[in-house]
Amino acid sequence: MKSAEALEKYEQWLIRERLSPLTRESYLGWAERYFLFKDPSGTKNVEDRISNFLSSYSRHSEATVNQALNALAGKSGFYAAMGRPVGQLPPWVNPSRPKNMPVWVTQSEGESIIKQLTEPWAVMAGLMLGSGLRIGECVSLRWRDFDFERLTVTIRRGKGNKDRVTVLSRRMVEPLRQRMERCRGLWQEDREKSRPGVALPSGVARKCPSFGRDFPYFWVFPAAGESTDKASGITRRHHIHRKSLSPPLRTACARAKLHKRITAHSFRHGFATMYLLAGGNLRELQRLMGHAHMETTEIYIHCLPSHTDRIGSPWDVETSREPSPILQFPRKLEPHQFKAL
Repeated sequence: MKSAEALEKYEQWLIRERLSPLTRESYLGWAERYFLFKDPSGTKNVEDRISNFLSSYSRHSEATVNQALNALAGKSGFYAAMGRPVGQLPPWVNPSRPKNMPVWVTQSEGESIIKQLTEPWAVMAGLMLGSGLRIGECVSLRWRDFDFERLTVTIRRGKGNKDRVTVLSRRMVEPLRQRMERCRGLWQEDREKSRPGVALPSGVARKCPSFGRDFPYFWVFPAAGESTDKASGITRRHHIHRKSLSPPLRTACARAKLHKRITAHSFRHGFATMYLLAGGNLRELQRLMGHAHMETTEIYIHCLPSHTDRIGSPWDVETSREPSPILQFPRKLEPHQFKAL
C-alpha cells in the first residue's frame, strides 16, 4: 500500500474512532513523518524502525516522543488502524533535554496586550488570562458553556476528552454580552438562509441533531465563512482556527513593547501564576487547569516570588562596615569572664 493510500485509510479510521480534530491532525502528521523517515540501519523490522524513529527525536521533549509513540504504536496508532499489532519495542534514546520554566504574562502585561488587540482577539485573550483556557478550548466554546450568574465556564471535551468547570472573570461579562449580540445576528442570518447547524458532539448529534440549529450550541467565535467537515462531509460554519490568534498577538506584543516570546499559552500560564499569588492552592489550581497529574501543576511553583524577591541581590543591600554588636568581644578577657562564657 502506498503512503498516500495508507494515510487516507488512517484518517478515515481516526474519524470512525471519534478522535478530536486536533488529535487527528497530530497523529496524521506523525504518520507522515514516519513514512518520510530514512532509517540509517535500513531495517525492515517494524519494531526496530519505530524505535529508531523515536531515537531521532531525542533532542525534543519527552512529551513529543510520547505523542509520536502513541501515534504509531498506541491503541489509536497507525499500525492499530492497519490491523498489524506492534510487539515489544527495543530501547530508544530518551530525551535528555531539561524541562524549561513556562513563559507567563503578568497582570499588567496581559492588560497591555489586550488593549492592543481588537475584537474578537481581545475577548479570546481575556478568557485565557481570566479563566486559564487552552487556545483549542477557547475557540471551541459555545454559548451554553457560560454561566454569567455563577461566573463559571464549562470546558467540554478538553484535553484527554475530559470536562471541567473553571472560573469566569467579572471583567469578561460585559465584553461577552456584547459579543453575544454580534453572534446572534450571524446565527439569525444562517437560519434565514437555511444553512446547516453547527457541528455537535457525537452523542448529541446522534440523539438530538436539531440542536445544531439552536443558539445555545452556536460558536462563541464563529468563522466568517463556511467550510466542509471531513468527518460528515457537510458544508457548515465552524469556529475560527486556533492558529488565527498568533498574527494579531505578535503585533499586539510589539506595540506593547514587551520583550518576551509570548504565545497564546502564555495567558494560561499567567492565569495559574496569578491564581497562586492570590492565595489559591495547588489542588484547586489542578482542577481548574484540567491537569491529570499534580507534577504538571507544580511547575507554577517556580513562577511564584521566592527568596530572590524578598532579599534581592546582596550588592543592592546596604551593609554597615561596623561589626555587629552581637559579635563584639573585649580585646582581653579577665579570668572571671571565662566562667561567664
